[in-house]
Amino acid sequence: MSELTGKEYAEYLKKRFEYSYLDPSDELYQKSSGLIITISGSEYVYLTFQDWKVSTINVVYVQNDKETVYSVFTSK
Repeated sequence: MSELTGKEYAEYLKKRFEYSYLDPSDELYQKSSGLIITISGSEYVYLTFQDWKVSTINVVYVQNDKETVYSVFTSK
């Protein structure tokens, strides 16, 4: 780990992701946590979970309407 310079920190702030809350009537709201992170015009990320167990959390990455699901934790 290293300390950021003022210039590096300013660059980081310019590149932060934008997020928005979904409308509860939106289809994505039903399968996400209600929050979506926009990476670019055609890319976004959101979390899903089957129940309230941490082991069921998934990250869904969407690019050009193609979803890729990543399991955050694996259950045994």
